[in-house]
Amino acid sequence: MPSSTPAGLFVGRSVLDVIQLVDTPAPVNGKVRSTRHTVAAGGPATNAAVLFAALGGEGHLVSRIADDPLGDALKGDLLRHGQGRITHHNTLDADETDYMTVPASVQITAATGDRSVIAGSPDPRANSGVLDRSFDHLLTEDVRVVLVDNDETDVSRALCERARALGIPTVLDAGTEKDVVPAQLPGIDSAIVAEDFHDATPDAIVDYLQAAGVPYGAVTRGGQPLRWFTPQERGWTDPAPVAKVVDTLGAGDFFHGAYAFAIARTGLTPESHVAALEWACHASSLSIAHFGTRTWLAHLDELPPLG
Repeated sequence: MPSSTPAGLFVGRSVLDVIQLVDTPAPVNGKVRSTRHTVAAGGPATNAAVLFAALGGEGHLVSRIADDPLGDALKGDLLRHGQGRITHHNTLDADETDYMTVPASVQITAATGDRSVIAGSPDPRANSGVLDRSFDHLLTEDVRVVLVDNDETDVSRALCERARALGIPTVLDAGTEKDVVPAQLPGIDSAIVAEDFHDATPDAIVDYLQAAGVPYGAVTRGGQPLRWFTPQERGWTDPAPVAKVVDTLGAGDFFHGAYAFAIARTGLTPESHVAALEWACHASSLSIAHFGTRTWLAHLDELPPLG
């Protein structure tokens, strides 16, 4: 029998975020001192898995992490903040000895909470276009949602194809339409993308996603109302209020993590989709009111009840 604790499968990128809070951005050939700093595991699917676990779910994270100092720090953060409920499954092959865990240098401007990020490019070996079914066994009867980003797509496309056949909802986190996205969309039940996904209106983006066969989804627009769609209708949802924006890093990742947790609890229907989006707005707003991607997890009790 399935467990009463929802399990989620998260596939994508793992990086090590080095986050610095500054009063003014660093000038060219200059230096500024940060007022705060922190280090945490990052990446869209990775942060989503951390929140899923912090909310009480069992998270399975499929990504590549090298056996190096940065990888040790990344895995240490997952252990520390995963509440003992994150299991990592490494896609890194033993013969890929040249791979190094990717750092992401993040600068947060204190006055606005805006972020600037420098991170390495995804490993092309993870996105070759050849389906990798070696992780399909992770789709156990306890898994109730699969969330993927735009990395490790050889694995995630195979998992999404299998998940849909099993009736498990699949969710895509996509900020922009990268080259791999068109091949991903046929396996996606719910695509939640940023307004930068296309240089187009929200409704034009929805038209594109629906034409690709995606039945559910939304276009997030920062502090502006998001545009959602189901097979039957479209609508708008306002973002949750936030007193002061402190740090926007990871806001989208946590939106997706909260959405995935809600869908894992309720299943994916037109009604549950809209409700999950509304709840995810609260999670995202709560996250940007705190510095870094982990301190806000101590405030999850401030979220409204789920369902």
